[in-house]
Amino acid sequence: MAMGRRRSKRFVLPEQQEAFLAKAGEWRQACLDMRSRAPIGEPFYDAIGKVVEAIDDVAEAVTGDRRHFWTRPHSAPGPSQAAAPDTAEDESLAEDEAFGRGGGE
Repeated sequence: MAMGRRRSKRFVLPEQQEAFLAKAGEWRQACLDMRSRAPIGEPFYDAIGKVVEAIDDVAEAVTGDRRHFWTRPHSAPGPSQAAAPDTAEDESLAEDEAFGRGGGE
């Protein structure tokens, strides 16, 4: 009798995969936030990039789509989608505050 791989009797329910994928998405975003602050080329920066790649591998295994967590591209607003005049400025200020950049002064 040849030695072969035994089939595992383990399984993961679809709802368990979804819950895990949601947590993986949170981790991915946290990694991207930290990586945006890390010095480019430093070991920490590179290690975080590998974690993000691994999370994308998990997304592909679960959903079949490696880009599951990637931000969807924005489309140019049409006449009915025009943004409020101060929305872009408000978002920029909020981002500056979130990253400790102080805002537009």
